[in-house]
Parts: sequence; structure tokens; C-alpha cells
Amino acid sequence: MAIRKQTIERQANALVARVLQPGDRIISGVYSMTGPNPMYGWMLAAIIAAALSGAVGATGVTYYVILIGVFIVASVPSAFTDHYYVAVTRRQVVFVKMNGFTNRPKQISSTAPLHGVGGISDYRPNTLGWSSFRYTVPTAPPLRLNVPGGFLIPSGSWRRELDALVGAFGVPVR
Repeated sequence: MAIRKQTIERQANALVARVLQPGDRIISGVYSMTGPNPMYGWMLAAIIAAALSGAVGATGVTYYVILIGVFIVASVPSAFTDHYYVAVTRRQVVFVKMNGFTNRPKQISSTAPLHGVGGISDYRPNTLGWSSFRYTVPTAPPLRLNVPGGFLIPSGSWRRELDALVGAFGVPVR
């Protein structure tokens, strides 16, 4: 299971290298999830746990059952999102489909020229521990991508790589 940032990067970049054009190189890449901010699942789980523990006077085994339920509720949204490694090169954008549980790359999902086809909008760095942006192409609705990092997730932060990725599209970095 790829947990460390460097392991995820190394494995995904090896797959991206297969589709690079001659003379092209990877500028940056980030691990991301589609959908709403993943912290909302944890907040919902915390609210449910607080309500249940207060309602039943949780102690002993009941407390641990509620704790296990919190982790289940918090991880459910992750099962309904797509996980991608988004790499930007000097000429193209490459989306690598990732396994949501092992964080290992599965396949190249799509490639597109860097300029002229898609763009980045609504860049929000470090909102509730996750940064987000929307990748837009003319033929599909905008895809919201959440990137881990920030004050709640400092050890797995992809902020520096995200700034480089967003900068490659010409979006000002805050």
C-alpha cells in the first residue's frame, strides 16, 4: 500500500513517463480526490458520534462501537469518489486513475494538451486541510479535485506540488 507521498509520486510518475512525448518532462503532479471536501465526512462522523455518545451515555464497549462507526461513516464518502494523480508536463496534462484504498496507480485515465483545451479555475488553497481546484474542458462539466495538505494534514501536504501545477496553467498562486 502506497501511503507515503514519495511512494505515490514515484509509482504514478513511472506510469506518466510512458505517455511523455520526446523531449517532454514532468513539471509537477498531485494526488487528488473528486467530489466535495473530504473533511465534510469527518465532520459528519464527529457530529453523529457526539450525538450518540451523549444520547446513550457511552462507556466501555458502547464507546468503542461508536468509535468504529465514526470511522465507517467518515470513510463512506471516499468509496464514492474517484482518486487521481494529476501530472502536468511542459506540453500536456495527464490524469492517472488511482486505487482508492491502496493509492497505487491503475491506468492512464486521460491526457490533454496543456494549453488550449482545459484550464484551472476556482483555486482554493488550504480549505479545511484540503486544497481544491476545478479542471475545466469544453466537452464536460468542471471536475472538482481536492488535494490533501494544509494545517490539518501537514505531513502529507501536496501544497508545493499543487502550486507548481496551478502555476503551469498560468493561474496566480496565492
